[in-house]
This record gives sequence, C-alpha cells and structure tokens, in this order.
Amino acid sequence: MTHPDGTSGHNYRPEADAARRACQRAEDRDAITWAHTLRLRFWTVMAETDTAKLRVALEDLAAVCTAWTTDIDSRTGGGAR
Repeated sequence: MTHPDGTSGHNYRPEADAARRACQRAEDRDAITWAHTLRLRFWTVMAETDTAKLRVALEDLAAVCTAWTTDIDSRTGGGAR
C-alpha cells in the first residue's frame, strides 16, 4: 500500500522557517535542545516536495530520533525503556 507524501512548501514552509530561527536563537544562547533539533527536522520534512530531498530529510529526521534516544540511554544507563 502506498500513500501520498502530504508535504507542501506552501503549507509548511513558515513552520520550517520558524523552527530554523528558533534553533539559531537557541544556538546563539548556547541553549540548543533535542526538541529544537527535532522540530526543525520535522518541519523541514513537511515542507519538502522534491522526492529525493524528502528522502534525505526523512533520513535526517530518523537520525535525530536515534541520536536523541542514544543520548537518553547514555544518561540513564539504558534503563529508560
């Protein structure tokens, strides 16, 4: 079964731009969090309409999720399941 991507630069570019600005502000204050990064990657995915770029953006989003869970495990001894 396949589904349409449902992405849209027109509908989601403002959220992607806002997430990018929020990340930049947080980085400027040395206060970046995983939530900032995940939000940016998510809205980047939602705003992408080129299939090849969408695939890369989805892989980036998945990598952030993996890195975040790895970081949680490193802080909790892997027992936060």
